[in-house]
Amino acid sequence: MTIFLWILVVLTLILAAGYFFVAIKFRGKKKILNKRTHFIAGAAVVFIITCSLLGIKAIRDTISGANTDTYLALLALEETRDDVAVPHLYEALGKGGYTFQNTCASALLCILNGDMAQATQYLDVVEFEKKQSKQNQQVIAEIRALVENYSSDPQGHRSAFKSAATQTRKTLSITAKDSQRCEEYYDIERDVFAEVYPVEGIEASGDNVSEKIGSYQASYPHDENILRLKVGYNYFLGNPDYAQKLATELVEQEDSLENRALYTDLIAQDLYANHGNTAQIDREDDEAYGYYVKSRQYGQKAEETETKLAAETSEKKREKLNKTLVQQREKEQEYYNKAVYVPGYRAVNYLEIKMGWFGDNTGLCDLARAKLYFAMGQEDKAEKFILRVIDANGHLALDSPLKQVSSSLYTLKKTVTEGGTVDSQKLEKLSRLLVMQGDMSSMPMGSGTLGNAFAQFVSQCILNVEKEGVAASESQGA
Repeated sequence: MTIFLWILVVLTLILAAGYFFVAIKFRGKKKILNKRTHFIAGAAVVFIITCSLLGIKAIRDTISGANTDTYLALLALEETRDDVAVPHLYEALGKGGYTFQNTCASALLCILNGDMAQATQYLDVVEFEKKQSKQNQQVIAEIRALVENYSSDPQGHRSAFKSAATQTRKTLSITAKDSQRCEEYYDIERDVFAEVYPVEGIEASGDNVSEKIGSYQASYPHDENILRLKVGYNYFLGNPDYAQKLATELVEQEDSLENRALYTDLIAQDLYANHGNTAQIDREDDEAYGYYVKSRQYGQKAEETETKLAAETSEKKREKLNKTLVQQREKEQEYYNKAVYVPGYRAVNYLEIKMGWFGDNTGLCDLARAKLYFAMGQEDKAEKFILRVIDANGHLALDSPLKQVSSSLYTLKKTVTEGGTVDSQKLEKLSRLLVMQGDMSSMPMGSGTLGNAFAQFVSQCILNVEKEGVAASESQGA
């Protein structure tokens, strides 16, 4: 920020000095120094200053957003709630990178997961890359003590862990208003996560979550995070129509790819719940009903063929009728699937339109398309888009909510490709996190849900790479 301000000052001074020089050199020459020239020069100064101020505002907004995400992550770490902390920490890393606070939070998360070597590496980097203040040095010392002692007695060092997270949070540059907003939001999110993503030993506060959400919205009506949380929570409570209404309002308020991805996630949830030969078809939808009519036409033809087949005695004609019957049943199923999945194909188009000319550098569109195709039973297409998200980790924007988890999954995929083995629990955890980061709300992830099934599918896509590598080596050996 300081460098940016100095550049602004220098550019303004150069422009002013240049114009002053011209004014002296061409003094008295009306053709050059007329009102039009003065107007153009003044407009140029105003333009530079305006653009610079807008740039400063954008930088400050990004820093503020990163700091609030870090603040939320550290609030969760104080309670050792890694399920709540990780999404916010990954958001903060995407927006602000490995700042002092983000690096310390990453180290604390590693300690919770038992990876003391990685925690030490984070601390070494943050300690030696530049001279830290006394307050920061004290934070580093507290976390180093945890690296040495936490694993031997986690419960006994619970207070020390909370202290380290709290002291890290206190080093953040954040306004009192933003910190209060973060604490109110975290209180709601913690309760929602306790219900939607239950963890052993962690229970909700018992407060009325809906009332707390309403109170928060009254205070912060433009907070998109609470709206996203509300969408997922209402779907979890069994209010899909209301969740859809909220998602529509969210897109109308801010038509971003992130909000469209959440909207299409609701469609994917419904498609997954409504599949198979008993799936319901919207007969008021002309396109869907048209496909259904074609499906029934082929079904009737198949029934007629079955009748002929039962009466036919010629083996040659029976073989021909059997072939016709198979084709008719395939067409019947094909058009039936099209009728059921019309909303899914529309949702894919709805996402792709938002990508624009330059494509999607967040990975959200590919992940949402993968989920839609998975919900429609088209796993080959789903796998293609999943691997695009993982393989594109180096090309994702720094502020992409998928950046960090994509990089971690890419590392596991590379290990598998090279013939190594991966920690199945770590793979499962990262896969679930990818799904959670993709819709950025609180969609259910329990047994039998789309989120849970899709997370398992993501893990299997990584493991399938190993099978392909093994198959390739075996064929070469043969």
